[in-house]
Amino acid sequence: MTDKDLEFAEMLRKRINPNIKDFKMDKKKSLFINPVVPEVKRSNGELYIYSLTVGHLWIIEIVKSVGFGEFIKDLILFSKENNSNLLEWNISQSEEIRLNHLLSKHNMVFERKIVSGINIMKYKEELELLKEKNHPYHTLSRIFHMVKTNLLPEDILGFSNNLENELKEKSSVINAIYLGLKSAGVVEDEEEIMPPQSVIDILKEFSPCMVEKKEMKYYAKIGLENNYFERLPELFSMNWDWLTDNEKVIVSKLLYSFRIIKELTYSLFAINGVLAAASTRILFDNYWQSKYLIENNEIQQYKEFALDRMRLHILKRTGKEDVEDIGILMLASNNDLLDPIPIHGDYFKKSAREYAIQLNLKDDYDKYYEYNSEFIHASLTAILSSLMVECANPEHLNHFTVSPSSSRYIDAIPHIFDIINAHISLVNDYLGEEILENVELEDYFFKERNSFLVHMESMQNKME
Repeated sequence: MTDKDLEFAEMLRKRINPNIKDFKMDKKKSLFINPVVPEVKRSNGELYIYSLTVGHLWIIEIVKSVGFGEFIKDLILFSKENNSNLLEWNISQSEEIRLNHLLSKHNMVFERKIVSGINIMKYKEELELLKEKNHPYHTLSRIFHMVKTNLLPEDILGFSNNLENELKEKSSVINAIYLGLKSAGVVEDEEEIMPPQSVIDILKEFSPCMVEKKEMKYYAKIGLENNYFERLPELFSMNWDWLTDNEKVIVSKLLYSFRIIKELTYSLFAINGVLAAASTRILFDNYWQSKYLIENNEIQQYKEFALDRMRLHILKRTGKEDVEDIGILMLASNNDLLDPIPIHGDYFKKSAREYAIQLNLKDDYDKYYEYNSEFIHASLTAILSSLMVECANPEHLNHFTVSPSSSRYIDAIPHIFDIINAHISLVNDYLGEEILENVELEDYFFKERNSFLVHMESMQNKME
């Protein structure tokens, strides 16, 4: 490849598969801008749900039944002579009579598909293929949209004995012509393609938004004989006094992460959804904080700050029912309740990003912190990621609907195990020996539902 070819390939990559590193900061606009596309014209937000393809479903159903026969040529000629795109809703009663007369020569009949009671999922495969730009269905539909313009080359189709292959081979050319005509405003005139209200009403009633059922990604292995997330806290619980004060701080932070993971495993929705994403951020916070305290020898100061802050919470809750035992909190605080209390609510006064850079954890911050922070703050990004999925209705293009069950983008468990193992290694280094074991995702979670069901059945058999 020449240098120009390489430049062009790189330009395409930046358009098709951009990386955050491709973007540059525009300080005046406070925006990250991709130099390849510095300005973006946003759409007006109008959603055209009912695509052009459903209007040609009646033709595709005939093709599906008898193949790409001679009748296709007759339909194209009919379309041209009658100045019609043959969208089902544009076929008048008189045109329907003439159309049936034509089709009768091939022992066929025109049948409307968009009628009350239509089951749109019955035609899911056909409607999806109608949208694939290199599929004969799609190419044929575009021909019918262009025929009436008289701008389609006469010899675009040779009507060979294998029309299906011919449509495949010429799909790129036909698509290019179509897009050119569309850019010129010659095809897809709204008045000509928009379904009438009666058709829209049918589609609204019988073609609602749909969600494809998807299996969960992870299933916790219940009843493990050697569950490290349970065993390690028990070991430390029995031997807590053997640790120094500083060791107690560092180990307790690790055990806090263990507790979070243990609690997540009690719910399929928790480990596959919002709570897992939020927990990823918490676990990473816990990890980098521990790393900072160790590397900067600030464990004791951190502990004293935390105990002072605890007194604030004690004072706010004294006599309240939401704290089970004020006495034990006062004992833990180690200070008189009248001593001064720090104003700042957080020991770490800089941003997590600044600490991550200082600790050489910037890549980990980008991976584990930024996106998962959206869930902590209940941002719209988190809401879209957790609630919304692409509508599965083949005629509802490019829009989301609410998923009543699983999340769309959230796949947090692998990241949780990455973080907890990094945290375990950090604590081992601090203690000066490899006394803590790493944990493997596969030891605690199934990735297939069938394996989970077999496991649960075996558990039930053991109990009987």
